[in-house]
Amino acid sequence: MARDQDVYTEGDNDDDDEEEEDEGAEVSTPEPTDPVPRILPSEVWDHGFVNEVIERIFLAKVATEKVPGKKGKPDGTLSYLDIGKLLALGRKSLMRQKMIVRIPEKELPLTVVGDIHSNIIHLRRIFHTNGWPGDGHSYLLLGDYIDRGTQGIETVCLLLALQYRYPTRVHMLRGNHEEANTTLNYGFYEECITKFPTGNQGYQIWRNFIQTFDCLPVCALVGNKIACMHGGLSPHMNRLQDVEAIQRPTTIPAYGLLCDITWSDPEEQLQGWKMSKRWVGFAFGADVVEQFCRQEGLDLIIRAHQIDKNMYQAGYRWMKRAPLITVFSSMNYQNAHNNAAVVKITSKMRIYFVVYKCRTWQKTKQDPDKQGGCCE
Repeated sequence: MARDQDVYTEGDNDDDDEEEEDEGAEVSTPEPTDPVPRILPSEVWDHGFVNEVIERIFLAKVATEKVPGKKGKPDGTLSYLDIGKLLALGRKSLMRQKMIVRIPEKELPLTVVGDIHSNIIHLRRIFHTNGWPGDGHSYLLLGDYIDRGTQGIETVCLLLALQYRYPTRVHMLRGNHEEANTTLNYGFYEECITKFPTGNQGYQIWRNFIQTFDCLPVCALVGNKIACMHGGLSPHMNRLQDVEAIQRPTTIPAYGLLCDITWSDPEEQLQGWKMSKRWVGFAFGADVVEQFCRQEGLDLIIRAHQIDKNMYQAGYRWMKRAPLITVFSSMNYQNAHNNAAVVKITSKMRIYFVVYKCRTWQKTKQDPDKQGGCCE
């Protein structure tokens, strides 16, 4: 697989639209006039409720309030019963898949999306600019759909509805934030109880989401040549097939294979393994990546989980001495003015990047190192 691929810079529509005001992406191409394009009957699960959920969230006006629970919630907010019904369907659909999702070449082209972190506005922009699943475009999302924002519920509900409707075109993997303890510390639990304050509805909604996250697969194999996961490799993984032995539903443990796949990070100057700076999972060097790819016959590993100062301009990073890409897809993450990116895999298994430019990233004088060097 060629390493020197093209980079295509993408932006947002310049209409006086609500979405533009939040992120401020540069203008390059107009959006489709119909944000929910024609559906291909051969690929649609016959379920009107799921179709309605997708349209409600995808066409919802953007919330003007930044604090959840106040007036001005987005029109796409779903009811307590709607969410419960959708999550039940989502669990049913996710459990049909294996722990390693195999995406054959016939399902290409594929857009690989990194961390979103409740950024429903930019997630909708990604679908606008890369094509609708019903029109033959496939998506692989690498996890971290929630936390650090106020619209995690809408983000997960949209993705689960799309995954149910297009099970061979939309694939979701699990990130380190899709588990109970992390959501208690980084905002998703608070979002649930704030948006659903009646009785214990907020707690029940949160528990329902956690049960659904426990059903997510954690790895994908594209064309038998590209392995994808949220975090990285593990010293507990002798072969890629070891992942398939993990039984679902399951929580993410504090140690072991499943923990490492969702938490580990590559480190440029490292040889071998060491404990991660996060104190969860491991750090691994380029030699580990090279050895694993040779052993498994892989050309490339794509993962998410990080945004550092070297990624603020591009939204992605190649590991210098190994075939590994880190991609981050939430633009202006926590007001860091960063650009975002997705990885495109063509029908011929070649790759390029679509970069979404935040208009304010070059204007800020803030030191990226003071923004918190990585996404936890």
